[in-house]
Amino acid sequence: MTSHRIPFTALALIICAAILFSQNPPPVAQAAAMHAAPAWEYKIADASVKLGELETDGEISNAGIKAALEQFLNQQGADGWELVAYSGTMAIYKRAVRK
Repeated sequence: MTSHRIPFTALALIICAAILFSQNPPPVAQAAAMHAAPAWEYKIADASVKLGELETDGEISNAGIKAALEQFLNQQGADGWELVAYSGTMAIYKRAVRK
């Protein structure tokens, strides 16, 4: 009876392995899934350029800084850019690649 269990167990393991390996999607489906994922493009912009336009007599008001930064950020958003990070006056944006 034990002599029949070894080949049966080996056969069962081979069948299970075949089933597991056959679960991978075919290469065509994998390629389609890769093309469905969005591709991103990135942009790094320096808001200090916009703030530099504000300087008149060396002093800039907080309200002026806020208004200039809002205008700067809104312009980037209007162009399809999404702010993903910032540090100081440097801003990093991303948007889906337009095809």
